[in-house]
Amino acid sequence: MPVEWVTAPPEPALELIETGIREQAGAVLIGSAGVGKTWLARTTADRLASQFGRVDWVAGAAPAVPFAAFRHLIDVPDTGKTAAVLRAARESLGDGRLLIVDDAHLLDKLSAALVYQLAVSGTVKMIVTVAPNGVVAEEISALWRDDLLARVDVEPPGHDESRQSALVEEFVAALPSPAHHVLEYLAVADPLSLADVSALAGGDAVTAAEATGAVVIDGDLVRPAHPLFVDAVRDALGGPELRRLRTELVERPTSPAGVVDRLRLAVLALDSDSPPPVADLEAAAEDSLRLGDLELSERLGQAAVERSSDLETRLTLAYALAWQGRGREADTVLADVDPSTLSETELMAWALPRAANQFWMLSEPARAARVHRECRRQRVQCGLRGRCRHPAARRPQERGRPLR
Repeated sequence: MPVEWVTAPPEPALELIETGIREQAGAVLIGSAGVGKTWLARTTADRLASQFGRVDWVAGAAPAVPFAAFRHLIDVPDTGKTAAVLRAARESLGDGRLLIVDDAHLLDKLSAALVYQLAVSGTVKMIVTVAPNGVVAEEISALWRDDLLARVDVEPPGHDESRQSALVEEFVAALPSPAHHVLEYLAVADPLSLADVSALAGGDAVTAAEATGAVVIDGDLVRPAHPLFVDAVRDALGGPELRRLRTELVERPTSPAGVVDRLRLAVLALDSDSPPPVADLEAAAEDSLRLGDLELSERLGQAAVERSSDLETRLTLAYALAWQGRGREADTVLADVDPSTLSETELMAWALPRAANQFWMLSEPARAARVHRECRRQRVQCGLRGRCRHPAARRPQERGRPLR
């Protein structure tokens, strides 16, 4: 390895991991970056591979969008709510395989939920690695708190984070410029396809980066050889340079393959100088809401609302806010709509969730009643019991999203 790591000895860690796999759903390795968690996981997987029909790896990465870590193992459909997508993913993966989840502290929310559900189901065995510093999803910390996985603390004697950081910075700074350039792209999106990195940085740059030990090529993907390498590059570059790199990635002609890739592209574009079309933002916000990532839906929806007054976009943003318990902000988003410009169907789509939000979340029944009267002023015979002249407007429940 290009950096002299201070790593944990193989024993008793390997024995503890194997015991966790034998007696529980698996084991979780907790330790600082660079102490050898991934090496321990890989060594255990190699030892036990013959006992499983297949062994798969997933890893937390950036940007964290719904199911990003699992996109090479599952199909995320263009339709269907969170529960159905999770159920299908759980059934697809729950075949007794060994699943290694590396850097689980970086997982997106839906991937973290899937990991927890797989552990509860007992239909897979898992080795999970987690860094103890920073925010860890509740579903990941519950793996050892609920005693689903055996906890193995990886704390090698002599490990010094400050010294390690200095060694990593020295290594990254000494890289040839082409190899460093490859890490720069990975600092804003990890992993990247080999085709994309080769087109942006050059094929020779990718070869040089691999030769120096800065990156690894995993099939058709390029990944940093260690997460600390891209952390060091990211810290050194700063905001404007990272924005430029995102812009280059976003402007590269591509055809995103599925929901996850479309969401990744939309998130990258938000922090670039090449903002995505409003229609793409609206679709990404709706997909994020459908898949249950309310914070991402809010972020994408807010960006879309700033550029468009489309009712559907406002409804998506309002749902994302309300489901986070932020009813007052949701009401503000819906209050900016002029009901006199809406069709009957649109009026019901706007009025019912707004009245429900005011009644249930804000405890303001009088305001909810005023929304009802506003509907009547627009000459639509509707009420909170769902009576309306237009057949489509009589069925707002088909949206499947009560705002409460």
